[in-house]
Amino acid sequence: APDDPVTFLLTSAPDEPLVSDETLSDAALDDLRARVEALRTKSTRAVPRRVMTRVAERLEPLGRQVRADLYVLSDFQRTDWLAAAEGSQTARRGGGGSVFEPIRRLNLEGVRAIMIASGVTARRNTALLDVRLERPRTIAGLPAVVTAQVVDFGGRPADDVEIRVEVDGQPLPALASEITSEADASGLRADWPGSELFRTGHVRRLSFEVTFPDAGYSVLTVGTGPVDAFAADDQRRVAVRATEALAVLLVNGQPSTDPQRDEVYLVRNALSPPGPLSSGVQTDVIDPGHIEATDLNAYDCVLLCNVAPPGEGAVDALDRYVRRGGGVVFFLGSEIGDADEFNRSFHANGDGILPAALTGLRGTGARPLGAGLVRTAVHPVTAMFPDSSELLSEFVHFRNYYATEEGPPGNEAGRNAIGGTSSAASGSPPVVLARFNDRDRTPAIVERAVGRGRVLLFTSSVDLEWNDWARTVDGSYVVTMLEVVQYVARRSSHPTAFVAGEQLTLPLWPDRYEPSGVFRPPPRTESGMQVDAPAVTATVREVGDSPNDPVLLMGPVADRLGTYSVELETRARRAETRPLCVNLHPAESDLAVARPAELDAALAGIPHEYIAAAEDFLRGDEESRHELWPSLRLAVVCVLMIEQALARWFGTPSRARSALHEPSFASGHSRGTL
Repeated sequence: APDDPVTFLLTSAPDEPLVSDETLSDAALDDLRARVEALRTKSTRAVPRRVMTRVAERLEPLGRQVRADLYVLSDFQRTDWLAAAEGSQTARRGGGGSVFEPIRRLNLEGVRAIMIASGVTARRNTALLDVRLERPRTIAGLPAVVTAQVVDFGGRPADDVEIRVEVDGQPLPALASEITSEADASGLRADWPGSELFRTGHVRRLSFEVTFPDAGYSVLTVGTGPVDAFAADDQRRVAVRATEALAVLLVNGQPSTDPQRDEVYLVRNALSPPGPLSSGVQTDVIDPGHIEATDLNAYDCVLLCNVAPPGEGAVDALDRYVRRGGGVVFFLGSEIGDADEFNRSFHANGDGILPAALTGLRGTGARPLGAGLVRTAVHPVTAMFPDSSELLSEFVHFRNYYATEEGPPGNEAGRNAIGGTSSAASGSPPVVLARFNDRDRTPAIVERAVGRGRVLLFTSSVDLEWNDWARTVDGSYVVTMLEVVQYVARRSSHPTAFVAGEQLTLPLWPDRYEPSGVFRPPPRTESGMQVDAPAVTATVREVGDSPNDPVLLMGPVADRLGTYSVELETRARRAETRPLCVNLHPAESDLAVARPAELDAALAGIPHEYIAAAEDFLRGDEESRHELWPSLRLAVVCVLMIEQALARWFGTPSRARSALHEPSFASGHSRGTL
């Protein structure tokens, strides 16, 4: 009616309505129409519940007698409308997770919802949902294994999908993709919001090698090519940091001029063998007395090889190093001294870095050949174990090793956690990765996360003193040592990728970088020309109590796909630019729409109608409104996700070829910006 106040909300900016409680004159209505026509699709995900919360906040002060019509225009994508509260399953039952719960709990008798479906039918879609590097560290000049996962949603999978790979814009040879399994697509990443709503899809998994020629930050781009009209999820980018080598510090607890008696001779040759070919690992060796004077932060991991408890300063230095993100590996031996003293220094009743307290030395005199090594779960450190057997090798025997304390029975599940509950300050509970096949199944390799770092305890020696592992010809010793240092090595703090709608952040160590930065969005195309988007100066947020803790640079919310950049300055006054990659939210790739019955359940308790946009709904609604609401005082018009209808319009085959090349639709399907 001419005197009805109108509010127009967008899911991309629910706090900034296009109009707010206004009566629309002809001129104001024309202006609103022009502003709607000027809206362009964004890549951020729709969160309709946020809009419903704003609607509820406007209705509540008006009292229970308020009369209002709520118009919702959308394609009603299931992952948006049935995953209201971070993917809550209760949304489909109309429970606390429902999109409409903020309005329902007001219990207003005079509010009605008109659900206007954009007429979208079932849509098949092939999406590249995940790209990741198999190893946590990438070495320049050495092949890195990359895994891509492609999912075909809805109907028959696409044929002859090519995987296209680029490094910093330089293309690599295309790879063919085959369906290797058919599984529930929600199993790919359980942490994706709304992932439990993914329907069954055809899953393709493809692994390939990529070599990054230079050290530094690069952008790895993986795409499937033009397989359907929805191009936004056919490509994903990840930021990769390659280093010259993995820097490993070996602390030698039993040095000797005789290589066969030197504690680290064998492990050093395993990690960094002499010769022209590089393993990607660089090793340095020090004595235990030099730990405190060594800059541990220059190394990715530290191996304590048969080291007796050092001084308090060295123990504190190792503790700070691990909590800051470094990795430490304990190898035991005859030089570690008294087990109780070792525990006091490194375990500290669970507050130290030793994964588990030692309880005593064990030998296998009754079994002259010694005990074998058995894995308890699939893990990178135990990757050398044969697929057909849990036993490492019948030729590897351990004559002596230490037993450790274990938690109550029943903790072994999946990764076999042991030990009691630990505080956040001391770290996570320890995990047993392998055991000896003796009568007590004594833990052999124990892992524990401490702070930002990882620690491994190997309860036997790294040389030939207590076992014959390094002497076997199967190569398992060399491979396992390489896997150990890769696994525990310091992770890069640089994020690999964000999804559209997330705020860009970057942790910085204040002793290395100035606590400031500038975020630059990717250039946009206007009228066929590349235009630089305005830069955003970062704000700084402290995330710890210690001056040595990192600070967090806070940037803008990423509303576009592509590669952002952040400009930094080191303490040495050297400029540095890093890439920040932004991809489409994976939940957007399942284009299935919610059925009317599912929306009815979500709207339970709220009078509503469900009609198609193709119908003359304005005329029909005018009649129903005069019948139902003769005393209408207020109209709240909430138009959600109109860009989805636009994307559907331009997503048809006849229009997709032209529309996808338009600058305003370069990011593809709208994810709920209206």
